[in-house]
Amino acid sequence: MARNAWIVMLTLACCTVLRAADAQESQDATITRVIDEKKELGKRLIQVIRSLKPLCPKPDRFLCAISPEIKAIEALGELREADAVRYLLDIIDLEYTRGVSCTSGDREVIQALTDIGKPASKAAIDFLATDDSARRAYMYVRVITNVEGIQLGREMVRLAAESEKDSVRKARLFDALELFKEADWPIP
Repeated sequence: MARNAWIVMLTLACCTVLRAADAQESQDATITRVIDEKKELGKRLIQVIRSLKPLCPKPDRFLCAISPEIKAIEALGELREADAVRYLLDIIDLEYTRGVSCTSGDREVIQALTDIGKPASKAAIDFLATDDSARRAYMYVRVITNVEGIQLGREMVRLAAESEKDSVRKARLFDALELFKEADWPIP
């Protein structure tokens, strides 16, 4: 009888272990599926951002807070979609880059980049070195300071400038250091 009880307990323990293993496999499969779905959603949202076309010479299209483009920008930030960083930095000044008049669009792009975090601040330093627009330079600095803070962001740009070999990029980065004095001012 004691042997039967032992066999029953051992059987129950084995069943519990097998259920736990099944649950772990199921949980792993769920996590993998969610990650894959997130990647697919990120790709689709990036396609929406890339679909913004220049509407020159006179901007006549207005993006508002409920437009699909702005919603896609917000969603990319919420998803912390690092693959979207370059696309978002490409459109950081919507009126200039896409001929789109947008009162809040630039703020939304900066906020999405801020939400994405460190990949955005590192890429913003690269854009800061290559872009000659003072308005966009201010926006890149805003992304850097929102993610890293004013002191660390300034130091990151200074170090990038000191290690830069190209004289034009180096000069742009050194010039950008002055923008950190105004980094916490409202976006124009």
